[in-house]
This record gives sequence, C-alpha cells and structure tokens, in this order.
Amino acid sequence: MKKNKEKRKIYILYTEKSEKEFLQLSQMTDKYEVFYKFINSEEMVRKILEKNKGK
Repeated sequence: MKKNKEKRKIYILYTEKSEKEFLQLSQMTDKYEVFYKFINSEEMVRKILEKNKGK
C-alpha cells in the first residue's frame, strides 16, 4: 500500500507578532504545510472562527 506523501495543511492565526518565530520553530514541517496569518484584533479572530465553524 502506497502512503500518501501529501502534507496536511495547518492554518495558524496569531495575535502577537513575536509569536510567529516561536510557532515556526515548534512545527513539524516535514509532515505539515503551515500557513500563518497575523490578526491584530479580537474582532477579526471572532469573524474568522465564525466563518470557518464546523470545517
């Protein structure tokens, strides 16, 4: 049986610019394709979470 070599996708929302470096260092990038989005307000976080609820 052939293993699927496609990486899983992870989307990371962060609210402090200084967090991105830590998040990048802590990822298992050999297994995951990681995307980052800086969010500068709690309102934006709520909108994104509501939009993607149940996905």
